[in-house]
Amino acid sequence: MQHRIESLNEKFLITFSQVAKHRSFSSAAKKLFMTQPAVSQHIKKIESIIGAKVLKRRNGLSLTQHGEVLLDYTEQSRAIRQKLLNDLQLLNSKKNIEIAVETSENCLMLAESYIDRIDSDDMSISLNCYKSIDQIDINKYDVVFSHIDFPAIDGESFLVSDCDYAIATNALGKCPSRVIYCSTMDKGDVRAYLTAHGFEIANNTRWMSTSAIDDFKDKHIFNNSVYLFSRDQFTAMDCEVIEIAHNRKVYGWINRDRIGESNGKYMRALNAIRKRDINIS
Repeated sequence: MQHRIESLNEKFLITFSQVAKHRSFSSAAKKLFMTQPAVSQHIKKIESIIGAKVLKRRNGLSLTQHGEVLLDYTEQSRAIRQKLLNDLQLLNSKKNIEIAVETSENCLMLAESYIDRIDSDDMSISLNCYKSIDQIDINKYDVVFSHIDFPAIDGESFLVSDCDYAIATNALGKCPSRVIYCSTMDKGDVRAYLTAHGFEIANNTRWMSTSAIDDFKDKHIFNNSVYLFSRDQFTAMDCEVIEIAHNRKVYGWINRDRIGESNGKYMRALNAIRKRDINIS
């Protein structure tokens, strides 16, 4: 029986569904641009395959129990096929946006804000993180966020964020037991900033470099610590903040060749996430 059922032709099922819908062989034939004998032949073929009648022919046409089950299956099958077609069309119409982001807190935050401002209902977004611009081929990406302003040969490159850095501390006195600093900073520069502001770094001082500060803000766990990150990361921290002469820029680059006519859309999204204190020309 299973082998016979699997041999049901989709055309036969379409014919059956039209006969069941109109309760008429002639109406189904007109709808399908077939002859009435051809419609009858399809129904006979179905009944031969399943070994049972699907239509009652007394006082007009009606469905047998086998016919009701078959019609339910046919409608479900048609709905599944339609969903498949819709999903495939959606995939074909979607644009895959490739974004590369340097692994620093500033770049990652700006990339997240950028994605939030893109209408992503009609596209899929791929996000790739890198430590150095030399690790990626920028020509394979639509948008790149970097601390380095690279040549804009085939795209648009401009300043997105210009952040001042600062020292934040909950240390008792000037002898912190732990130094937590942004991974975009050089350890030697961090030590120089701390020394210049009167901090004493002992041999047993622990050093931690990270691109994200959120996991290190708990003063109960990281008591007697000093932090060096962009100034805006310390707004929610109850601690002393000391300004330092360290600045970190973030640049955005749009690949004109890959984005093409939709270039303006992605430029507008970049403009929307620019810091307000930047002079936009």
